[in-house]
Amino acid sequence: MFRRVLPLVVSCLVVVACTKEPRPTPAPPFAGKPIASVSNSDVIAYAKTLQFDSTGPGADTITINTPTGDTIRLSAAPEVGAAALSDSAVAAGRIIARVHSSAPFSPLGASAGTTYFWVQGAGENARGAMIPEDSLSRRYDRPLLLRKHGESHIATSRFLSFDVEGMHIFLINTRCDSWCCSFTSDFVSGSLPQVDSALSAMHSKLDAAK
Repeated sequence: MFRRVLPLVVSCLVVVACTKEPRPTPAPPFAGKPIASVSNSDVIAYAKTLQFDSTGPGADTITINTPTGDTIRLSAAPEVGAAALSDSAVAAGRIIARVHSSAPFSPLGASAGTTYFWVQGAGENARGAMIPEDSLSRRYDRPLLLRKHGESHIATSRFLSFDVEGMHIFLINTRCDSWCCSFTSDFVSGSLPQVDSALSAMHSKLDAAK
């Protein structure tokens, strides 16, 4: 009798585990504080408690050939609960992705090794910070580009790269509940339509692949 029931119980547990919604990215002990006032050691200690999805369709990679002939390889992995965050959680501050880079790449705020993508604030006051695991490397802090894309509980991080008005724009985008949160390079207002179009096309493709 026991042997007949056990497989059914196990199957039910597997189904429950597979259909369970992801938990939102947990809050750090310093949530609500300006990230500039938080030490690298505290940020990294918080980052080590998080889970990052380094597999598809969540993760992404990009290879960049620099004007000097160097090749830089970057990979991005979303925090598994980033897409389940509330607006108030994003405003208080969360790490939403992890970036690995083979060399420093300032347009995306990436240091050699591991860098964490931090978001905080709302509306025009929202900012993104790239915080390196190496405390001797530079932090990058820029206005965060927020765009509505519709609710999705699939955490994704994506790189975008395109030419706009004689400039080459780099962008890393991670979903934050019903928003997409983007950290951009050398962003100018004149490139808004092209960036919006690229983000819309990217999310349409991701949603169609569900």
